[in-house]
Amino acid sequence: MVTFTMSPNGFISRDPIGYEGSEWSLYEFVESMPLVKTDPKGLQGVILPPSNVPPAGTPCRERTNIPKPGFVPSKNGCTNPLTGDGAFVFTNSCNSHDVCYGTCGSDRAACDLQFYLDMVNHCQDVANNNHYGFCVIEAYTFYLAVRVAGFSYWDDAQDDACSWKNVPCPCPVYR
Repeated sequence: MVTFTMSPNGFISRDPIGYEGSEWSLYEFVESMPLVKTDPKGLQGVILPPSNVPPAGTPCRERTNIPKPGFVPSKNGCTNPLTGDGAFVFTNSCNSHDVCYGTCGSDRAACDLQFYLDMVNHCQDVANNNHYGFCVIEAYTFYLAVRVAGFSYWDDAQDDACSWKNVPCPCPVYR
């Protein structure tokens, strides 16, 4: 049976070369997996850039809230895989929602709320008294779907609609 003793600094055992390495961290030891990987002599240095740092020479970019000149948001009706545009045909509401998402700097929650209100107004126009409640339930279901699963669509639309600027890249930290 193997017994491990934790030292006050969190390491399981002392690094044989101490803190002599050129890059070190008190919280790194054998690639942060000391119970799985071993480096008994402390000599297996690994120099890897962190995964979030782009390769050398790649400019870092940041999205702005400045619209791309000439950009026109796309619209494609409702993309609900189960019901398409819905039993009450919310195509115009979905298209307005697409345009809102594709408008640089738009507020996602405001787009989603307006989407719901547009669908409810549509229900008032198309549904008779017997079906109005079903129409509003379907509208609310569509609204919940975009609130729960719409962030990546909004984010992608903002990427397309907004200008980008070059920014200084973070300095890579090697281990």
